[in-house]
Amino acid sequence: MVEELNVSLDGEPIPRSAIRFDEGPGPLTLDEMETAFDRRWAFGAPATILVEYPGGFPNGEHKLSLQQKLRISYMPFPSFNNDEKLISLG
Repeated sequence: MVEELNVSLDGEPIPRSAIRFDEGPGPLTLDEMETAFDRRWAFGAPATILVEYPGGFPNGEHKLSLQQKLRISYMPFPSFNNDEKLISLG
């Protein structure tokens, strides 16, 4: 289960309301994910994270960061994962 999903661009956090998660059947807001009991994200399966950003991300080079906290049923502690990428747009 996805407990937390945080995205930032150049160190500025993206609002929770602007983040969507899609494991296949269509994107959900993070609030919708809390009650989507009929949805499953299989271990190892790809998922897409979508971000609503007014006007789109600006051209140029940017640092895109993702932090996630997952609760996995067979692990006695949550899994914390972080990733950063330099992206170039334009």
